[in-house]
Order: sequence, then C-alpha cells, then structure tokens
Amino acid sequence: MRPIKLEIEGLQSFSERQVIDFNELTSMGLFGIFGETGSGKSTILDGIIFALFDEIPRTMGRQGKGIRPCLNHNCDTLQVTFEFALGENIFNIKRAYKKKYSKKGEEKFEQQNPILKINNEIVADTVSGVKSKIDDFLGIGVNDFTRSVVLPQGKFSEFLKLKGTEKVSMLENIFELEKYGSVLSEKLKVKNNKVREEINALENQIKGKGDISLEKISELEKEVKEIFQNKEDILLEKAKIESEYQEKKKIKELSEELEKIKDNLNLLQNEESEIESLKNKVSNHKVAMEFKAKIDDVKNLKDEYNFEKKLYLEEQIKLKEKENNKKEILELENKKNIELKVIDSELEKLNYNYEDLEKIRAASEIIQKYNVILEQKKELENEINELKNRRDENLKSLDELNKKKENLKNTTLLEKGIEKNNDELDEKNSIFQKLKIKEAEVAKQIEIVKKNKEIIALKNSELENLKIDFKEKEKKLESIERDQKKSWAYVLSKDLKDNTPCPVCGSTSHPNIVLENKEIDLENLKLLEEEIEKFKNRKLLLEKEIEDLEKNIEIDGDLETIISEIENLENNIKEIKEKNFLLEKEVSKIEKEKVEIESNIINITRNNEEIINKISQKDKKEKLLEIELNENIKRYKLLNLNLNFEIEEILNSKKELEEKERKRREIFESRENLKNDIQNLLNRKNKSLEEISILKSDIARKEEKISSIYKILDEKYNVLKLELKNSGFDEIKEVLEKLLEENIAANYEEKIREYEENLKKYLNLKEDYENRLQGKECSLEKWQWISQKYIEVQDKEKKIGEKYAILSSNLEKSKNILMEIEGLRTKIEAFRKEQDDILHLQKKFEGKKFVRFLARKKLTYIVHQASKRLKKVSKGRYSLQIDENCDFNIVDSFNENKVRECSTLSGGETFVVSLVLALALSSQLQLKGNVQLEFFFLDEGFGTLDSVLLDRVIEILEEIKWKEKIKIGIISHVEELKIRIPRRLEVTAAIPGEIGSRVKLV
Repeated sequence: MRPIKLEIEGLQSFSERQVIDFNELTSMGLFGIFGETGSGKSTILDGIIFALFDEIPRTMGRQGKGIRPCLNHNCDTLQVTFEFALGENIFNIKRAYKKKYSKKGEEKFEQQNPILKINNEIVADTVSGVKSKIDDFLGIGVNDFTRSVVLPQGKFSEFLKLKGTEKVSMLENIFELEKYGSVLSEKLKVKNNKVREEINALENQIKGKGDISLEKISELEKEVKEIFQNKEDILLEKAKIESEYQEKKKIKELSEELEKIKDNLNLLQNEESEIESLKNKVSNHKVAMEFKAKIDDVKNLKDEYNFEKKLYLEEQIKLKEKENNKKEILELENKKNIELKVIDSELEKLNYNYEDLEKIRAASEIIQKYNVILEQKKELENEINELKNRRDENLKSLDELNKKKENLKNTTLLEKGIEKNNDELDEKNSIFQKLKIKEAEVAKQIEIVKKNKEIIALKNSELENLKIDFKEKEKKLESIERDQKKSWAYVLSKDLKDNTPCPVCGSTSHPNIVLENKEIDLENLKLLEEEIEKFKNRKLLLEKEIEDLEKNIEIDGDLETIISEIENLENNIKEIKEKNFLLEKEVSKIEKEKVEIESNIINITRNNEEIINKISQKDKKEKLLEIELNENIKRYKLLNLNLNFEIEEILNSKKELEEKERKRREIFESRENLKNDIQNLLNRKNKSLEEISILKSDIARKEEKISSIYKILDEKYNVLKLELKNSGFDEIKEVLEKLLEENIAANYEEKIREYEENLKKYLNLKEDYENRLQGKECSLEKWQWISQKYIEVQDKEKKIGEKYAILSSNLEKSKNILMEIEGLRTKIEAFRKEQDDILHLQKKFEGKKFVRFLARKKLTYIVHQASKRLKKVSKGRYSLQIDENCDFNIVDSFNENKVRECSTLSGGETFVVSLVLALALSSQLQLKGNVQLEFFFLDEGFGTLDSVLLDRVIEILEEIKWKEKIKIGIISHVEELKIRIPRRLEVTAAIPGEIGSRVKLV
C-alpha cells in the first residue's frame, strides 16, 4: 500500500477540512508529523484507519463500537476521504457520518453509505460491500494493520510485553495458522462424517433394491423363453383369421360410405329451389351496381354544394366581427396618444445636468478610497514598529548564543581517545575471533575423537560377532560338503558290479559300497557360499575402517588454555568498551549542546532575515500608499467641483441628483411602454384591415364556386333520371333497394358455388364406389362372426404380449439392479479406503502441536530479524532470543552474554527493542497481504531516547527506507527530531471555539 492523499473534516480536533498530500510528504522516504501534545497528530492515523476499516480502535475501544467519541461536536458532518495505491490500481474510499436530532432534541449520528472507487470507477457503495472489497485487496484486518503498518499510541510495545502463550496465540491468529489446527481438524471431521453418510446411504440403497441373485435371474430367463414360444403360436393363428377379416371389413366400409353419399345427394336436391332464388337476387344486385357510381356522383356533388354554402355563411359572420374589432382599436389608439402628450410635458419639467451627477459620484469614490488607504497606512506603521522590536530582540539572543558556543569544550581529544580505543578494540576482537574459532575447532576435534572411539568400539563388537557367525557358517559348509561327497559316492557305487573296474580308482573289487543317499539342496549350498564370501569382505572392510579411525584420534591444542585466554580477552574488551561508552557519552553531550546552539542560531538568523525582508516590503508598501493618497487628491481637484473635500456634503448633493435621476427614469420607462402600446395598436389595426380584405375576397370566390357546383349538379341529376327510366326504374330509391351489401352478395355467390361443387362431387363419388364394390355384399351375421373371432385372437395376443413384456422388463430390471448393486459395493469399498486415510490424518493433527510448531517457527524468524537490527542499533551489545515458553529475553554481550528479561530494560531501551520487533513483525505481516505494503507509521517513544541512541535509530530507519523501499513516518512532539527529518508535516493545535487543528507541509 502507498498513501496518496488524505482529507479530514469533523474528526476529533479537525473541524475544518484539511488535506494531506502524501506524494509530497513521502517524497524523501523518511518523514515526520510534528506538533504540540494534543494538537491532532495521531488523529491523522485515526483518519487512515477509519477510512479503511470503519473503526478507530485508539479512541473507540477495542471493538471499535460507537463513533460519538471521534466526532467534532462543533461540526454537523464527519467526513474522511483516503486515496492510496495497491500495485498499479488507485483506490479512493470515502466515509461520512451526519449529525441529526430526534423529535425529543437528542443528538445522534447517522452513517452515510461509503463509496469505494478503483481507478475512478465505483466498485462498492454499501458498508458490507466496501468491507468485502477492502478485505479482498488488502489481505489484513484492522488488528494486524495497527500492529504492523500503523502503530498508534499504546500499541507500540504490545507485542514485546505479551506473555509466551498469548504471543503464540496472537501469531496463530494474525498469520491464520488455525487452518493447520482446529480448522483442519474440523474439516477432517466434517469430511469423515460426510464419507460415513455416503457409506450409509449406499448401504441403504443396496437394501432398498431387494434380494436379487443370479439364480433368480436364471429362473426368469427360462420363464421368458416359454412365454415367447406361446406368443409365436398365437401370432400364426392371428395371421390366418386377419386375412378374411380385412376383406369383409373393406366390403362393409365401402357399402356404408355409398349409403352416406346417396343421403347427401338427397339433401342437395332439397336445396335446389333456394339456390335458384339466390341466383335471381345476385343478378338484380349486379344490374343495380352499374347505376350506383352515377348515383354516388350526384350525391357527392350535393354534399359539396351544402358544405361550401355553410363555409360562405361562416365567413360572412367573421367579416362582421373583424369590422367591429377595427373600430375598437381606433378608439384605444386615440386614447393612448393623449396620454403620451401628458408624459412628454412632465419630462420637460425634470431636466438636470447629468455630468454634475457623474462628477459627484466620482468624487464620492475618491474620498472613500482615500480614507481606506489612510487606515491601511496607519496599520503598516504599527506593524513595522513591531517587526523592528522583534529584530532587536533576535540580535541580542544571537550575541548570547555565540558567546555560549565559544565557551563549549573542544571534543577533538575525546574523539581521538575513542578512535584509539576502537583500534585497540578491533585488534582485541580480531584475536578474540581467532581464539573462538580455535576453541570451536578443538572442541570439534574432541567431539570427533569421542565419536571415533565410540565407532571403533561398535565396529570391534561387530567384528567379534562377525567372526562368531563366520565360524558357524564354515562348520555348516563343511557339513554340507561332507554330505555332498557321500552323495557323489552313492551315485558312483550304485552301478558298480564285481569284476567291473571303478571309474575313479580302477579297482575291480568293491568292498565299501555306499548304501545311503544324502539329498543335497544345491541352492542353499550356493547361498551359503555367497554369505561366507560376503562375511570375508565385510571382515576386511571393518578391519580397514578401524585402522583408519585409530589414526584420527589425536587433538591439536589444549582447550582449557584457549578458554582461559578468551576470558582474559573478554575482560579487556569489556574495559575498553566501558571507557569508550563514557567518552562517547561526553562527546554526545557536547555535540548535542552544539547542535542545539547551531540550530537556534540558524533559526534566529532565518527569522531575522525574514523580519528584515518583511520590514523592507512594508516600507515599500507604505511609500506606495503615500503616492496613492496624493494621486487621489489630484484626481479630486481635476473634477472642478464647487464643494469642499467633505464626504457628507458630497453625499447630500449626490442623493438629491440621484433622486431626480430616479424619477426621470420612472417617467421615461412609462413613456416607452406607452409608445410600445401605441405601436402594438397600430400593428393590430393594419393586421385587421388586411384580414378584412382577405375575407371579402374569399367570400366573392365562394359565391362563384357555389353557383358553378349547383349548375353541374342539376345537369347530372336530369341525365341520371332519363337513364333509370330507360332501364325500367322509376326512382333512385327503387335501384338502391335492389343493392345488396358486399358481404351478403359474396356470401350468396359462395353458397351457389358450394352447392354446384358438392352436387358434382357426390355424383362422381357414387359412381366410383359402385365400381369398386362390383356387386359384392357382406351379411351382418357373417361380419359379426368374423369380428368376434378376430377380437378373441387379438385379446390372446395382447395378454401374452403384456405377460411377455412384464417378464422381460422384470428380467432387464433385475440384471440392472444386480449391476447397480455391484457398482454400489465398489463405491463403498473406495469410501472405506478414504475413511481410513481421514482417520489416519485426524490422529496426526490431534491437539495444536503442529500449529504451535508453525507459530514458534514464525516467532523464531521474527526474533532473528529483530535481533540483527538490535545489534546494529546497540553497536553489538544487545541481541534478542526466545526461551522455551516463547518469552523474549535480552542477551547482553558486554556483560558476559548475560540473559535477562525484557522487563529490566529502561524506557529508551524498551522503545528500541519494541521498534525492531515491530519492524520485523511488519515485514512478515506485509508479506502476508495480497499486495506488498509500502509504508510504516510510528506514533510514540522517541521522547525516551538520548541523542546517541536517537541517531542510531534514525540511521536504521534510513537504511530500511532505501533497502526495503518502505516509506517511514514518525509522529512526535520532540523538537530535536525536526533537524533529523528531511520532510515534515506540522500540525497546529485547535483554538477552542475559534478554529480547528490545521496542517502545513514544511
């Protein structure tokens, strides 16, 4: 994490909005936040923690409950905005609380929805949503954050003071080691229960499938085979009956269809008279339709004539209205012209010189500006006198500091003494290291000799045992070889006969024939020979190893003499270090005084330079004000007014003229409005005249159009009457009565068409069915008999088919169930093996031994890292270690490596040890997060350090800054630190009832 910007408003002592630019503040790596006690320095850390976690543990309690203690009660809103970077992503989080009052007037605070943006896009806008995202990206909670990244007041030495068991528990929690202990055990327990449930479920499934065996399946197969044969016999019987049944069925169906066709023909013949009537109506409709267009034309002309006549009458009425309106406008115009003449006469009475008013206004501005400049000049004179007094006081202080600086002791001799002691110390340390190495080598040789002697004794014992075993094996081999010789003698002698020569000795006489045959196990014989050969090789090897070990039991040097020399050297080194410590303390004291004096001289000199610059600037400003005063007097004289240089006289004249100006403007505005009204009336009059002219033209055109329409209508009506009479119609009404509606005429035509089509269709069908039957018939008795036979055979087929299907299905189901049971048993076996593995693991992780082992490992590494830094800060004197109970102890190498408890440390020493532990813990916790954190805040402890120790702490912080690329912030009220910190943020304390805490980048 890298902070970019923090905005605070309404949080504790910060009542007004304050902005902290961390990019600028952290630009040099090491930075500080300084201010008086209670100024609000720690509130900056509270703001960061609040923005990230919605908690402020330092002021709200361990659980972070209740925002009330953190609010500035002079503000209605608490608002914090924090911008920071994680990797390449830029985060912006905003949190706010608003003050509200209940109906009873009680004060309460309501949380607003927080907003989290990533790269300017809103990713969460609820409390839970923001918390989830921060947890995901940051990777550590508020507790870990305040132990390792931002160390608020009261948290700094918490880790150091924890007891062993509490410390291990804390490490288990912050490094999430519970997952290797109780969490893992619980997971194994859940997994075991789940596997047990799976096994029980599978066993229940097997029970639920019933008693299925191979014997039952075999019986079912035999029964299915028998049913199948019966089914085949019934199918043959069905085939014989079905042929005759289908033939009779076809004849019966054709006869029935023919009867239906005849019935339909009879029905159609009954509709014949109705259809003829419809044909007459349709014919009359078509004749009437020929005259309809002409009738409609005459009707449309008549409608047009009536419409145009109506419009003509309406425009006559409009014309009359327009003429009346014109008369009203003329009367109103005359009235407005009379009013205009009255206003013109009033304006002539209010004439005045406008230039006089402008001059008086300019004079008023000049005098007011003159008075303001005069007041500014007086204030400048007071400020210059005050600055000169401060300058004189600073000069006195500088004289006193320079005298004090000259009286300080020179540290050159002391530093040379330290340097000489350091050279001697380096020489003694070199000898000491060599003796230590020699001591280790001799101790190692003694240990090797001791081990070699033990090994020789073991190897001699092994050799003796080997010799005993070797003798037993040789005896056994000799016995086997004797038996083997007898076996060979038996083989040779069993075929010997008298007077036949022996193949071995050639004798023809055989008095000692071997009668017993000893069976020899040649494989065992071979193994025995190989073992004897191995015994011999092992014996030679052991004798050689013993000989080599006996050569390496000599020791080079006397351990007691070396230890004595080391003790003497340690005493000498201790004496030199004590001398150096006293000299360094004296030098540090003198240097500290020098630094303080130099710092004060620099500060006072800078202050005086600033004062001189300010005096110079204010002198210049005073001269400019004097020039401006003279210029204002000149400008007034140029106005040539008959008035004194008095503001009251000028203001009275100005008021009188401005009153005339106001009245004139009012009358003038009335005159302009009246002129506008007259112009509007003139426009309306012209428009009215134009409209009357247009209306008269329209009325003339309409009279002409009405006459033309009437003439055409009369001609067309006379022609139509003549044509109707020639066609046999006396009136138009008679023609219209013959007309049918379009849908009715279409319906009649459709009925006629359907009737003719159906008649043709049924006549054709009657002829077709009669041809297909060819005179064949099927009696009712014959049909009933064949139908009954066919139904009976179908019933037999259905019953045998159902029985066959049921048995076949049962057989298939039984086979599938048997296969499923086998599959379930295989799964049960696999789950039982998994259960054995889980139970084995549960035994391994019983208790919290493994978790404690991991926690101790973490703690050991943290102590190792902290100890390296502590040695550097203390110049090799102190180091850290942990005991069997995981408690911290200090090792004092200047005091015979004496081990003591951390509670014996001084305030300054406690701070340093807590610091190195916090840095080591921070390094580990920052690695635990999802994104590498890049800053570390420290909010206490520097007031307990002397100048020498303070320098060393600053050195190690500087080293961490550039080696580990971490921005380190220090919060303190110690003035001496300001000189050592390159970038500073100064916090000014709030003034109750006037202004809140303020920040300034220096």
